[in-house]
Amino acid sequence: MDKNRMQEFGNGHFHNGYYAEANKNMELCLRKIEFDDCNIISHDENMTECPYNDAYVFLHGSCDLFARALYERFRYEIYEIKSRDGRSNHWFGQFNYQGKRIYIDVRGATTDFAEFFSEFEILIGDDFSICLQNIEDQNIYIEWFDIGMQIAHKIINMHPEYYNFQ
Repeated sequence: MDKNRMQEFGNGHFHNGYYAEANKNMELCLRKIEFDDCNIISHDENMTECPYNDAYVFLHGSCDLFARALYERFRYEIYEIKSRDGRSNHWFGQFNYQGKRIYIDVRGATTDFAEFFSEFEILIGDDFSICLQNIEDQNIYIEWFDIGMQIAHKIINMHPEYYNFQ
């Protein structure tokens, strides 16, 4: 792997991005990436408050939008982790690079599935499925879709080296 973009961290695995910066507190790291974009958008008083104030929402809540942004920018295959009862838990991009799978989401990229999945393991345990998604067939209708997509792309553009492996 290109060690300029990925850092080795043990057992032959590599990671980059916020994985390398977070020092075990990913939520705090992602919450420091704040956005004021919601404040500049006019909306009527019946709309809910904009959820896109920081990057953490793209780990828990709008990971599907971030995965869609990864697909639009890099054309990665997009996968969805579902719990045993079929509930969606997380969407992410995946890319094969030099014989290793790279799992990519708002945190950056890692070749270690255990590191990637640790964020969700307590929520769904070890009984889950991972399904390839055809992102072009997905219709996402949420109140803040357009601004969510703009901010997801903004995060990618801040550090494209965290997400680009082509």
